[in-house]
Amino acid sequence: MRRFLGGLAVCLTLGLAAGAGAAQAATIAVLQGLDKISARVSRFDAPVGQGVRFGSLVITVRACVKRPPEEPPETAAFLQIDEVRGGGTSVETKR
Repeated sequence: MRRFLGGLAVCLTLGLAAGAGAAQAATIAVLQGLDKISARVSRFDAPVGQGVRFGSLVITVRACVKRPPEEPPETAAFLQIDEVRGGGTSVETKR
């Protein structure tokens, strides 16, 4: 999944630990972000429920699941992405 916002791209790559059985909820999603201006790729961990700052974006993983290796690869995450604009005394957030 790729989403382009203000010169930044977020590529979802979930590297989660899950046991055998059905899809399991995970506590950390591994995300990759591309700064389109500098062409720099950053990889970072995003704990579920905590906002992680990437450039002008605040990415919050609300839920993520991963299937075990013996099943077809199905990894999914629900992300809330907010763009923080402005500076100084006024800050505007756009979801």
